[in-house]
This record gives sequence, structure tokens and C-alpha cells, in this order.
Amino acid sequence: MISRFLTRQPGKGRKKRLVSDPQRRKLYYMERHFDGMTIKHHAERQHLLDIRDHVCKYYGLEPIKLYIVDRKPPEEGHDDLGWTTTTYEDESCALYLNRAWYGDNAQTLLHELAHYVTDSHYEDHQTHGGQFCAIYMHLLDKYKMLPSDAFRVLAKRFGVRIAHRFRPSAIR
Repeated sequence: MISRFLTRQPGKGRKKRLVSDPQRRKLYYMERHFDGMTIKHHAERQHLLDIRDHVCKYYGLEPIKLYIVDRKPPEEGHDDLGWTTTTYEDESCALYLNRAWYGDNAQTLLHELAHYVTDSHYEDHQTHGGQFCAIYMHLLDKYKMLPSDAFRVLAKRFGVRIAHRFRPSAIR
């Protein structure tokens, strides 16, 4: 069953996503094999806010609200390190990073920001589909966490599809 956080209704200025997500498990497994990267650390809140502001400015988006929590996610059995959700009252989007499970780091933040950018710029896309992977790859490369060439090699090895001819400037 797909988490309700991954199938949220589109809010103001957000595009609809397709419900199916065939790449999710492959991508998560691939992330555990990023050479030289570890999610087992905590980043300073200001560092995470600076990354958020820079990514949102680069893609021409309003900065998303960022919360760092020390508890289990609201859904029973949900094991993600970070998640995004929509607040339906004012249709604003918020991003939650879970400090208790080492979710408050740059890698998790860039993963969740890639969701935010993809939701804002693409219509009818899969949650972890080709467009998402292209944006995620670009962000990891931009912040010098994993070169895009290495991401492409890993994606091929783990069967993760990346959108062809992705140009970050094309969606700004």
C-alpha cells in the first residue's frame, strides 16, 4: 500500500501525481548504495534551511515550510526518514525531517525537495519516476554529494529510470 503522504492531493500551484510508483523500492535500495554518503548524521538546522532556500530560489518556488521532528511519523508503520504533506486548510506544503531516525541531513532534504520541485513543475507524474530522478540527480550533483555520472551508473545497475534530456534550466 502506498503511503498517504506520497499520494497527497495537489495543493495550490501543485500538479497531480499518478498513483502508481513502480520505482520506489528500487530507488530506496539504490540510495543505500551511494558511495561515500551516509545518512547517519545530523545537519545543523540553519544549513538545511540554506539548502532549502537555495533550491527553491533556483527553481523559482516559494520556500517550503521545514520542520525537524523527534518522533515517529503520523502514520503507523511508516518508516521514511523524511516526508512531505499538504496542509489542506490553506493548501500550503510542509516538509518534515525526522531527527530520531537520522532524517535531518542534506541527502534526505534533497530527496524531499526533489519531490517538491517535481510536484510543482510536472503534471501526471509518478512519485519516484523519471522526472523525479532527474531532478534528484541534478540536486545531488549541484551540492557535490554524488556526481550525476555516478548516479546514472547506479540507476542503470538498479533498474531506475531517469528522464531523458533533462535540463534543469528548462523548468525554471
